[in-house]
Amino acid sequence: GRELLTAMRDRFGRDGRLRPADHYDSNGVLRRPTIKSKAGPAAVAPAPPYHYETVRTYTGPHMRQILVGMFPRAEHVIWGLQYLIDDNDVIDALIGMREQGVHIQLVVDATQYASPSSVNQPAALLRLHEAGVMIRTHRPNGPGWASQHVKAWILDNNVLLTGSVNATTNGLNNNVENLIVIQEASSIEAMLELFTQVWPASTPITRGALEDNIQKLVLKRETAARKKAEKDAEKKAEKEAVRAALHARAGLAIINQIGDDAPSPPGVTPGEP
Repeated sequence: GRELLTAMRDRFGRDGRLRPADHYDSNGVLRRPTIKSKAGPAAVAPAPPYHYETVRTYTGPHMRQILVGMFPRAEHVIWGLQYLIDDNDVIDALIGMREQGVHIQLVVDATQYASPSSVNQPAALLRLHEAGVMIRTHRPNGPGWASQHVKAWILDNNVLLTGSVNATTNGLNNNVENLIVIQEASSIEAMLELFTQVWPASTPITRGALEDNIQKLVLKRETAARKKAEKDAEKKAEKEAVRAALHARAGLAIINQIGDDAPSPPGVTPGEP
């Protein structure tokens, strides 16, 4: 994990830009420029600082605008950690970045992948996979409801998009959520380090696995719908039986109430056998 993190930093640098080929020696090792030091031998030049260090928080309808609008800032790579994802605008934006050659790796929660609370996520993940997004699922080893609950996008090691909001239509449109845009080195590096720990511990998913999962979910929904229809039919039949029994009792009560007061048939004297 730490080797991958170092490689990412070397490859993209702190400014998030891909280093040109002449920054590497014949062995593929990053050349670091040297500067003369009055104290003695040449010293390694420090990495260039970020041009801007900002933290901005967005809520409400601004979250969709910012989230979708920030993806084009990535020139080379997008790393994502998501609990749940299904929003069409987000999916379209990520597919658009793939069409421009941006490399995308995404980790989603394993439990939400297997039994998503959004019926639209399976199809959304399949669209991303078909566009060339590398997708994996992750569930921590902890007990209980342990999950991959981070919501974060890292753009070129230059911008971090995080916060409470899932990349879902419900999260972006209806929930009380926040989206935080961070351009600050230590925060971005901390999230990138987390990603490099989670990614190798996650399970890759293939197109076949996605299609099988969609079929299972469709069958599960159809089975649930059929059982609900059967239960509703049983409840309706029970209500009809109760209603019929009440009507029958009501009719018998009326007959008993009339009793001897009922008129005798013609030609029959009351009291005769």
